[in-house]
This record gives sequence, structure tokens and C-alpha cells, in this order.
Amino acid sequence: MHINVTADDIYQDIKKKILNFELVPGQVLSENAISRQYQVSRTLVREALGRLKSDTLIEVYPSKGTYITLLNFKEIKDIIYVRTAVEQKVYSDAMRLNASSLLEEMELNLARQKAILSEEPSICIFRELDTEFHKLVYSAVNRIYVWNRINDMLYHYRRFCMMDLSMNRPYSTLYEEHRKIYQAFKTRDIELLNVTLYEHLNNNIQRFEKDNNDHFYVFFEDINETTN
Repeated sequence: MHINVTADDIYQDIKKKILNFELVPGQVLSENAISRQYQVSRTLVREALGRLKSDTLIEVYPSKGTYITLLNFKEIKDIIYVRTAVEQKVYSDAMRLNASSLLEEMELNLARQKAILSEEPSICIFRELDTEFHKLVYSAVNRIYVWNRINDMLYHYRRFCMMDLSMNRPYSTLYEEHRKIYQAFKTRDIELLNVTLYEHLNNNIQRFEKDNNDHFYVFFEDINETTN
């Protein structure tokens, strides 16, 4: 039994499931089903859904129902464009520092990534290590505010990344890309770093465009079999 469940508990749990692609774009959400699942009143459910709507994670249609927001492919590419430019600048700033502690943290993160490659990694665990790897450099140059604001933009990009992980399982590829970023940063080769970072942040788009993933078109509002 769920005791003392709050609207925030419901909001956080559903949000996590949406971002982790456990609840997929276009999926219907039922107030009654959520109320029964968490054993709470529909008032608390509506409060939680209101916050998810503000996050643009759900769409509410009075005559049709509540749905997980579809992905927008062009918007995702634009977000990657912004993130790539920002992250290249952040790494450039980090190269001006004594980066020994940052390098140690990156090495530790890479070691943890490599360790889980010997088994079938959990998508969520690998995604957490991926996110941590990128966050390290923002922290090193005191740009956590920038990281947080970027992540406010990344809800739909994160869902796309989780779809890529579930669809392609590119764990070894991502690990190698992270290792190349680390190597370029360690040798202070800014040109190589910019190229490597660009490829890393854009490869999931390229994988999706290259592969014939007809059954994933339903998750997007702006692409289908005829437009892809």
C-alpha cells in the first residue's frame, strides 16, 4: 500500500518513467488508473499532471485525454546544435586550467563505464555514467548553472537518447567516444576535441537517420515513413 503519497511523489515518479522511456511518446495516461496505482485522490493526480504539462512532457486534450508528448526531430537536432557549441566552449575553458583533478574524475568515470561493458548494462545506469562524464567539465569551470539550464532544455533530447540506447545498445561505441574526448582533452588538442565532441553528440541522430526504424516513427510528431 502507498502511504502518504504526495502530488510531488507522483510527479517525480511519472517524470522519471517518461525520461527513461518507460512511458513512451504518444502513450495514454489515465487519471483513474494513476489514482488507483498510487492510491490517492484524483485531485493529487491532476496536480502532478499539471506540473508534467508545464514541463511539456504531457499533452492534455479535454475531449480526447492525456498523452505523453511526442518527440520533435527538428527540435532535438536544434538542442544538440546548442549543446555542442556550449560544450565545446566549456572544454576550451577547461583547457586553461590545471586539470589534474578533472582528468582523475574522468578516468574514474571511464573505468566505471568499462567495468559494466563486460555484462549487459542497465540502460539507466549507463545513461547516468554518460551524463556524469559530461557534467564533470561544467563543474570544473564553475558552470553548473549552465549545465542545469541546458538540462532544462534536454527533456526531449534525453528521451531520444534513451530510445537510441534501447534501440541500438551502442554502449561500446559511446565508451570509445568518451575515451577519445578524454584523450583529446588530456593532450590539449582543441581541434581534435571539437571534432570528437561534435561526432559524439550527433551520432545518435545519424544512427537514427541511417537505420530503417519504421516502428519508431510513431514516437515523433514531425517525421513518418514518407518524410524520413
